[in-house]
Amino acid sequence: LLVASMAAAAAMEEVRAMWAGLPTNPVRQFQLLYCLYLSVAMLRNMHMHARFYDWFSSSGLTLAKKRGLGAHPSKVYKLVTPPMLTPRQLRVTGASLTACLLLSCTPLAPRVFLFIAFLLYFLYFPQLFAETTLSGHSTILIPSVLFLLSCSPSLDHEVGLWRSASSVWPLQLIRLYIASGYFSSGMCKLLCGIRFRRFWGRGSTLQYYIFEGMWSRPASPLTRRAQHALVASPALATLFACGALVFETGF
Repeated sequence: LLVASMAAAAAMEEVRAMWAGLPTNPVRQFQLLYCLYLSVAMLRNMHMHARFYDWFSSSGLTLAKKRGLGAHPSKVYKLVTPPMLTPRQLRVTGASLTACLLLSCTPLAPRVFLFIAFLLYFLYFPQLFAETTLSGHSTILIPSVLFLLSCSPSLDHEVGLWRSASSVWPLQLIRLYIASGYFSSGMCKLLCGIRFRRFWGRGSTLQYYIFEGMWSRPASPLTRRAQHALVASPALATLFACGALVFETGF
C-alpha cells in the first residue's frame, strides 16, 4: 500500500510538471489543439483521399475536369481556379500540409507554418470536392481559422519576438466568424422560405437531406437505423429541423 501511494504521488508530480510546462497563452493553447486535431484527421484519412483521387482523376467523367470548393466546385474566393494535381502531387501536398500543421506546434516559427498550411489547403482540398466526406461545407472553416491564427502576434512569444501581454483578438474573431456563419445560414433558410413560400423547418426538408445522405454517404448500421427512423417520422424530422433553425439564428 505504501509503495502504491508513493507511485501515485510520483505520477501526480509528473502530471503537475507537464501541466506547468504547457503554454498559458490562450491563442497558443487553441492553436495547438486545433492543429493537432487536424493533423490526426489528415494522418487517418489521407490514404482514403489518395485512393479516391486515383480513381477520380482517371475516371474520364466530365466532373473530374473541375477543381474548386464546395459540392459545386467554385473558385477560391471567387477569384482563382485551383490547379489540377496529379495523384502523386496530391500525396505530396497532403503530406506537406500535415507537416506544416505539426511544425506549427513547435517553437520554430508557428505563424510561418500556419500561413503555409493556409495556402496548401487551397491546393489539396479543391481536388477532393467530389469525395463524400469532404464535399459541401465540411472543411470550409479550416482556411479562415488558419489565416487568423497566422496573423496572431502573440504566437511570436514562441520565438521570442513578442514581449507584450498576450492578445486574444484572433480567438474573438474566430468566434465572430463561426457565429456569423451559423446565423447567416439560419437567416438564409428563413428568408428563402419567405421567398418561395415554403417553411424550411418542415420535416420534408430534413427528410430529403437524410435520404440523400443515406445513398451518398453510407454510414454504420447504428446510424442507418437512426436515419430510417427520422425519414419515417415527419413529426420528429420537423422537430429537429425547427431546432436547427433556432440554434442557427440564436447562435
